[in-house]
Amino acid sequence: MKKIIALALCVLMIFTCFVGCKDKANEDLVNAVAYLENMYQTGSKDEPMVLSVDKDVLSVVTVDGVSYTVEWAVTVTEGASDAVKISESDTENCVKIDIPDMPEEDILFTATATVKDEKENAEVAEFSFKVNGIEVAVDVEKVLNDAYALEEGAKMEGEVTLTGKITSIDTPYDAGYKNVTVTIVIEGYDDKPIKCYRLAGEGADTLAVGDTITVTGIIANYKGTIEFEQGCAVKEIVKGDGTTVDNNTTNNNNTTNNNNNNNSNSNSNNTNTNNTNNNNNNNSNNNTNNNNNTSSTVELKLVTDQAKILKDAFALGRNETTPYIAQLTGKVISIDKDYNDQYGSVTVTIAVDGKNIQCYNMKVGNVSGGSKVKAGDTITVKGVIKNFYYDDEDTTGTVEFTWDEASQTEVVLTKLVAGQAEAKLSIVDSPVAETKYKFGTVQENKNNDLLYLTGAMQNTYYFGTTTAASAAIDVYLEETTGGYYLATTINGAKKYINMVISGTHENAVYQDAAATIYTYDATLKTLVTTLNTSDGAAKFAFASYGTYSTVCPCNIEDDKADFYCHFYK
Repeated sequence: MKKIIALALCVLMIFTCFVGCKDKANEDLVNAVAYLENMYQTGSKDEPMVLSVDKDVLSVVTVDGVSYTVEWAVTVTEGASDAVKISESDTENCVKIDIPDMPEEDILFTATATVKDEKENAEVAEFSFKVNGIEVAVDVEKVLNDAYALEEGAKMEGEVTLTGKITSIDTPYDAGYKNVTVTIVIEGYDDKPIKCYRLAGEGADTLAVGDTITVTGIIANYKGTIEFEQGCAVKEIVKGDGTTVDNNTTNNNNTTNNNNNNNSNSNSNNTNTNNTNNNNNNNSNNNTNNNNNTSSTVELKLVTDQAKILKDAFALGRNETTPYIAQLTGKVISIDKDYNDQYGSVTVTIAVDGKNIQCYNMKVGNVSGGSKVKAGDTITVKGVIKNFYYDDEDTTGTVEFTWDEASQTEVVLTKLVAGQAEAKLSIVDSPVAETKYKFGTVQENKNNDLLYLTGAMQNTYYFGTTTAASAAIDVYLEETTGGYYLATTINGAKKYINMVISGTHENAVYQDAAATIYTYDATLKTLVTTLNTSDGAAKFAFASYGTYSTVCPCNIEDDKADFYCHFYK
């Protein structure tokens, strides 16, 4: 009898051990799937990620020193069933999602990744993608009429493609940002020019007056100018002498950059090797653009003294750069451009010892969770700093980490410490002078986000915002004859929050001197003032509207404002 009991206990122990091992194996697989989901985050089936070029995806995932195979399959849910394929990739440990060039119709598909361990245990992750179809026939007259009927600040729904002749180069090609601003006129519509703001794409650096180009992007009315928004791309170029520029190399370059990002993510223990590959690839691209002049690359040393860096950065002249690679640690106060999966980058603004610095197109692939950086996080960034002025009309400039052509230096995230979740503040019904508050609004069209002023500008005349109260500026009222001034401190200097008239537009600005007297409207629970506009005197308040995350003056009497700013504590 004892032998039977002992045997039963032995079997039970073996079974328990087997179950425990199985649970551990499943847990490891779940972690491997989470790693993939972090890399290829796509949102939802209703809002799939848009692909415009072939995409390399990992066929091997290594987590905690253990490798897992990944088998990919695609299912087309809209469009030709064989439109998207999985094919071999030139990149090690990757396969390629092969999408068609310029399909005539939209393609929606699901990419399924089956992650397996050596014992064939499996877990599955799904990603939703979309390939935008080309416009087979564009009604140019309707597009232009609709564009010129846009109200100021409005934009057209969806991308459009237009072909026109360049009549002016409004801002010369910027080698750091790899874009140019031009104006085109479509044949037969000389009275409806279209500006192409920060136009990018292969051959953008060669554009000249007289060239005919095909541009794809979203058209908006920006302060009365009808333009393709930033992010527009040149698809075809016919030079003034009739020669054609081949744009196919653009896709190749993007694919190469993606390959480097994938290699970096899939081999976290081989950082030096990946950085070497990235530098070699960047140097290769730079050499191509500079007639193989390999001696032009400048090696810069790394400086980590934050006090020195800040002193140097804020003493830079127009478009001057630091003669070294800087490394700073600061708190994220705003997400200025959302994470781009194709390039593995995001643009944020950080506050460092009372100074605000933008991190433009910051590469985040080497840091876990980098793609989900948010306001309130503390990050360490490395790169060259520039005092960037967009054009001659830009009078303020932006101190920013940015791509440096001479040294081939990118802006790189090296460390992230997630900020603690914080409770939303409450509206103050009766603000008191000389008392510090946060100033912002609830944006109902953005998940009811509570947006606070950051002290940074966005698009020159709109206030940038943050969802993190800890990253927001403090504001306070100063009593004056007839009401109040609104003041704050930015980069260690006292500033007044004013409304000014610029042409036909009312703008929000931070200035050294007080220029706007406000009164407090207890019904709207906000500050109001009267501005003498081109249409006559009208009452204005700070507010946000539509789906924007910025704050600007809004005409109360026209009822254009959706979400008025309040004081919070």
